[in-house]
Amino acid sequence: MESCFEAPVVLMGHSMGGAICQKAALQGSTRIKALILAATGPRLKVAPAFLEGLKKEFETTVDMIIKYAYSSSAQPLMLREGANLMKQAGPDVLYNDFAACDRFDVREGVSKIEIPSLIICGEEDKLTPPSLCRKLHKGIKGSKMVEIQGAGHMVMIEAWRPFNESVAEFVRVLP
Repeated sequence: MESCFEAPVVLMGHSMGGAICQKAALQGSTRIKALILAATGPRLKVAPAFLEGLKKEFETTVDMIIKYAYSSSAQPLMLREGANLMKQAGPDVLYNDFAACDRFDVREGVSKIEIPSLIICGEEDKLTPPSLCRKLHKGIKGSKMVEIQGAGHMVMIEAWRPFNESVAEFVRVLP
């Protein structure tokens, strides 16, 4: 981090990206000014059926994952485009990403994150439920949590306006 940025940065990550942000913060970089963690938690356990399915029945499993990734009110176009993007990534990439999430666990160390942190989750997130975000919020002292109604795991797409407003307000008041 130190060699990549001259000034402190705000790291933002969604799901696995949020896990990466947590790991970066735990490495103690002085370049990280704050974290914005969306639809993530201190542990990202993946359903074994997803992992197995990505190897054996890729397209069917992607379609199933998409149903878990969006809220019940998501537009069909969002679901189609989300599935298309995942399918374009291919089975090896998706399997490796989901397996990395399954191995991610910073429950014991999350309390060592001592920088301003915003945690955003979708009320209807079935992949990383709000309960995981609450654990993250409880673990990071002084963090702020926003739960967005009517949004699922893809909160930044489904509820882009309240998501962006939350991010803008958080960044605006950073020291």
